[in-house]
Amino acid sequence: MVYQDWNRVIIPVLMGGKMSGHNKIRKSIVVSMYNAGPAILEILDKMFFPSLIRQADSLSQIILINDCSPLRKETQKLVENYLPELRGFGDVKYIENEQNLGFGGSYNKGLMMAEGDVVIPVNDDVYFTLGSLESLAKVALLPGVGVCGPVTDSGYGYQKTQLFKRPKDFSEAELARVENFASFLKKAMEGKVIPNYMLSGFCLAMPRNVLKKVGYFDDKRFPFGLWEDVDLVRRIRQAGFEVVVDAQTFIEHGGPYGQSNSILQRPFTATVRFIVNGLRFGKKWHNHVGTWLEFLYRTWQTVTDHGTISAEIREAAKVKNLEIPK
Repeated sequence: MVYQDWNRVIIPVLMGGKMSGHNKIRKSIVVSMYNAGPAILEILDKMFFPSLIRQADSLSQIILINDCSPLRKETQKLVENYLPELRGFGDVKYIENEQNLGFGGSYNKGLMMAEGDVVIPVNDDVYFTLGSLESLAKVALLPGVGVCGPVTDSGYGYQKTQLFKRPKDFSEAELARVENFASFLKKAMEGKVIPNYMLSGFCLAMPRNVLKKVGYFDDKRFPFGLWEDVDLVRRIRQAGFEVVVDAQTFIEHGGPYGQSNSILQRPFTATVRFIVNGLRFGKKWHNHVGTWLEFLYRTWQTVTDHGTISAEIREAAKVKNLEIPK
């Protein structure tokens, strides 16, 4: 069924025992970078790396891949500037692909190298709020869960909320506003995990054993991005695992520029690939009509903020007498 997520259930999760903050989870964060413009480098420098470093964990692993970026040298220099601070992680790998592998191929290369209990492929245009990676990892390891994602301000479908307006700039005041909303969300939605039909692929957290069972991104049908995340999440669901949103965790996506900067660097090419890959997805799953109906529904969610997590957030805030930050 295409829209089985319409009747959703909110599951309270007791964060105790092994899942407490005192027992760190081994995580592998995988990032593929294809930077064709200065906007991405600015986000990396002012949001991505600083927010990642604050969550350094000696048990965890960072895998950074430069997928033959047009700004390859600039990207390399930026990464080198942050490498000393990234050493707070137990293992840091920086890899430069000899040829462009595309989104799926480049991420698969990193995922195959991952050694953590939880693997987190993530776009390079995000801001990790405090505790977000650890929270996602905890939810990913709940019994029956195959993949989880965060709440965001600039994504696609159910996870995206318009209750938070994206940062205007990279100032301390705006980044503090991001953290303030994240703190509010944690209080309002504490311990809640919400099953959902689909997740946006900008940030996914999966148990490594689940990924090994269902396989990696389908980089044969979707070699250069778009629909490969939809396909992977569907395969995880088809294998009998839960697809869920970590409702207490907020990750900002895109900064002042909005989401999917990497894809939108080439808007015409991205549009063509979106249509072609959508047709390939429909053929693979023998459901062209359902594929595009689902796309239209998720687009409606994104634009109108109806049928998104916003309704649950408003209700939780009302029950707990919390004011939603501006």
